[in-house]
Amino acid sequence: MRSVSRDPRLYIDDMIDAVENALRFSDGLDREHYKPGALAFEAIVRQIEVIGEAAAHLPPEIQAQAPSIPWPNLIGMRNRMIHGYFAIDPDIIWSVVNHKLPSLIQALKELGNRYP
Repeated sequence: MRSVSRDPRLYIDDMIDAVENALRFSDGLDREHYKPGALAFEAIVRQIEVIGEAAAHLPPEIQAQAPSIPWPNLIGMRNRMIHGYFAIDPDIIWSVVNHKLPSLIQALKELGNRYP
């Protein structure tokens, strides 16, 4: 069976939506709320997984158009979270949400503007 190719713009949109969701889920939370099992934490982790999965599906030539985005880091984090779930460090998730996602959303929107 032949797989159907998905428009890369859809992966960019998935990433934008996931970043926005993670930021919304974390709004107003302090570090103490980042605990495995907590609803917000689990929802945020899932969004980070979606970001990495969508990033892995973007062709290299599209990734190259946004060199400020750490593509290998996004994909690698997703892989570590999926395959090593019980080793997810809440401090890393907190740091990603508070220090990485705000700039990532801007870079993704700029990349998405090239694919209307």
